[in-house]
Amino acid sequence: MMNWTADFPILAADENGNRLVYLDSAATTQHPMQVLNAVVDYYTKENANPHRGVYELAMRATDAHEGARHTVAQFFNAEDDEIVFTQNTTESLNLVAYSYGMNFLHEGDEIVISVAEHHSNMVPWQRPPARSWFICIPARTAA
Repeated sequence: MMNWTADFPILAADENGNRLVYLDSAATTQHPMQVLNAVVDYYTKENANPHRGVYELAMRATDAHEGARHTVAQFFNAEDDEIVFTQNTTESLNLVAYSYGMNFLHEGDEIVISVAEHHSNMVPWQRPPARSWFICIPARTAA
């Protein structure tokens, strides 16, 4: 059996005599060494604004950026132009709420989520006109 936790240095951290168990990935994900090494490699060899220059460094940054988009597209069996990179979950959810929701949801449609949802998935649906589509399922209470 493969020990995938070995790829995550932070999971080897000692937390009061115990191995760290991290369950807050919706807010911040931990990164394996492969990702950390790739980030260091990018910032030390290719750091420039993708799609913003015709000089060598900018072209390498563009190639790296578009190469990553292509890899993600292949993983999801999608076309490269169907992949949109965002900064975080909140930005992604806002993008969906305001681009899809405001254009395709109509009076009588509903967005149903549970109270267990991350806060960033609730806020954009509670703003007008989305408010009319938003239904939050309350937590069960003991009888």
